[in-house]
Amino acid sequence: MLTASSTAHLLRATAARLLRYRAAMLLVLLHLWLAAPAIAEPLQVGPAARYLLGPSTYHLVDPRGFLGIANVVHPDVAAAFRPSLAETPNFGFTRAAVWLRTELLNTHDASARWILEVGYPLLDQVDLYVVRASGATRMQRGGDTLPFAQRAAAARHINFELELPPGEPVTLYLRVRSGSSVQMPLVLWEKHEFYAADREEQLVLGLYYGVLVAMLAFSTMVYFSTRSRAYLFYVGYLVCYALLQLSLNGLAFQYLWPRHPLLNEIATTFFVGTTCAFAVQFSRSFLDLARHSRVLDRASLGAIAASIGVALAAPAFPYGDVIQAATGVGLVGSVVILCSAVVCLLKKEKQALYLTLAWTIFLVAIVVFSLKTMNVLPTNFFTQNAMQFGSALEAVMLGFALTHRYKLLMEESGRLQAEAAANLEAQVRRRTAELNQALQQLSTANASLEDLSQRDPLTRARNRLYLTRRFEALAGRIEPLSLLLLDIDHFKRINDLNGHGAGDACLHHLCDVVGHTLRGGSDELVRWGGEEFAVLLPGTTSEDARTIGERLRIAIETAPAQVGDRRIAFTVSVGVASAAPDTAVTLSTLVAQADAALYGAKHGGRNRVCTGLGLPLRDAAPHPPALELQSGPPA
Repeated sequence: MLTASSTAHLLRATAARLLRYRAAMLLVLLHLWLAAPAIAEPLQVGPAARYLLGPSTYHLVDPRGFLGIANVVHPDVAAAFRPSLAETPNFGFTRAAVWLRTELLNTHDASARWILEVGYPLLDQVDLYVVRASGATRMQRGGDTLPFAQRAAAARHINFELELPPGEPVTLYLRVRSGSSVQMPLVLWEKHEFYAADREEQLVLGLYYGVLVAMLAFSTMVYFSTRSRAYLFYVGYLVCYALLQLSLNGLAFQYLWPRHPLLNEIATTFFVGTTCAFAVQFSRSFLDLARHSRVLDRASLGAIAASIGVALAAPAFPYGDVIQAATGVGLVGSVVILCSAVVCLLKKEKQALYLTLAWTIFLVAIVVFSLKTMNVLPTNFFTQNAMQFGSALEAVMLGFALTHRYKLLMEESGRLQAEAAANLEAQVRRRTAELNQALQQLSTANASLEDLSQRDPLTRARNRLYLTRRFEALAGRIEPLSLLLLDIDHFKRINDLNGHGAGDACLHHLCDVVGHTLRGGSDELVRWGGEEFAVLLPGTTSEDARTIGERLRIAIETAPAQVGDRRIAFTVSVGVASAAPDTAVTLSTLVAQADAALYGAKHGGRNRVCTGLGLPLRDAAPHPPALELQSGPPA
């Protein structure tokens, strides 16, 4: 609860604040009253369809925004209004609230409906008070902080609908407060004339944006044709600049985001930053600036960073602060681009000429528009639309620049194609010779790999893969076919007594003996596995196969293997299988018959040859004892 002392303290503080407020108001009113001129006669509104209200207005600057309509209609404050001498009242960037007053008198016979147009769409808050002679007051709100649908007429500029009864003076009070430049191009329109003028204006703007869209389409196609990054940056610049202009002239708020005033406020400063960043990067890439001037290249990078900073600051900081920074960044970026173009032009870079002209025109337009925004230059048709005029001419000049650059690229491409055509035949011959050599080497390597894939890695004899393919090649034979299976008798004993190295040596020795004993030609020795070998005998009958098998058995028995300083004698058992001419037989069947015969030879005492029926050809001599050898590496 409040005590008596705290209540008294609160009352004293409140009274002190009220005294300070009244004293400040009295000082402001006294200052304004001393500087006030005489009040002019009302503007007479007759049969004309359009009236410029700027020269007929009076203004009052309220630094803290304390004054309301009840204050400004008071005779003491009303006398403090000062005349606006300019056709378009412009107060630049200010945080103060600005009051404008004008008096109208309809001298026409009939009552008419009028539209009061405020021709600067970026104003945040515009409140209109219509005060009649009777003292009745009607208020209308406007500005880009309100949804677009709340406007009296669906037009890009802020507007209000008025009714002026004949013979009755009406006083209009406009209270304006905005983070943007406060400029007030006021026009009073007859309603139908306003809509007709708006349609004509949009047609002109449509032609302007048509130029931008044409340049955008051309640059996009050239980019996809050449893949030059300069064209990509120019496309980005055109897109951002078009959106910036749509935001500045109110068309973006009218057609793109009419329900989002906050987005409309952010868009202008955001697109100022992105437009400047793309423009500087385009000129940097287009002129190859890093090759011509490191200082200007670094200045360009600084301008790009500042522009991106402005774009990122748009949603985070007050519009008034960001737009002033964006205006400065735009001026700096334009100067950097122009200096870069001039430096490259002095170094006789052909494409720099068009860029210099384009950016000179656009820089002049930006400077004019910026000075108008800062209230250094008066607001008129030329200064208000300076950026549109300058950007249209700039787009045309940059189109010439890009076309010239494209021509240079095509000339360079033609020169390179001519050089390539001159060297093409020699290159083809050289590459063809290299390819033939590579193909020959590849063929040799493939043959070598093919041979390796069909040989046993230990004995270098043919392997099962070779036997399979060879047998397939003999599938359409019209002659007998025989197969021998040879198995070293007691091979495990040789390995156990002499070592696996000696066993490997015996395998090699067997291959050598068989190779020298065979008839040659189409007879093939194949290592079937382990100590077992196969001999394929095309065109050989069963009787001839038994003879060859016996010859091999005797040759192996009578030729011991020399292993170091020792000799190892061993024998083999042989199984014979044969197929008559024109007999359908598979390799597995023939191997099975030969294996059965080999089993018969083993069962009959080893060191002998048996046919497919398992009958021995002759008894073998007893197996000689194996000599003891030093063991070697395993097989």
